[in-house]
Amino acid sequence: MDTTVSTKGQVIIPKSIRDELGIEAGAKLKVTMEGRRIVMEAAQPFPRTSLEAVGGMGRRWYSGPAIPESEWQPAVDAAKRRRWGREYDESGS
Repeated sequence: MDTTVSTKGQVIIPKSIRDELGIEAGAKLKVTMEGRRIVMEAAQPFPRTSLEAVGGMGRRWYSGPAIPESEWQPAVDAAKRRRWGREYDESGS
């Protein structure tokens, strides 16, 4: 598929690709080079963090028993895959 670079350096990503990857207006993309290839991928909106780093933050909204990470992490990972269309590595890059 071909596209054209505008005088402002803008590139149109074809609608079929945007739809397939769930890219919407305003989405942040990470742009890198691999040799002479330009690579765009969904930028991670927030750095990966640990449960310990945010421990207790949900107490304002949830007062039930603690839910083990093994029960909630798969749902979080699935939501990220649906939203961003790829797996995240452990480093958060």
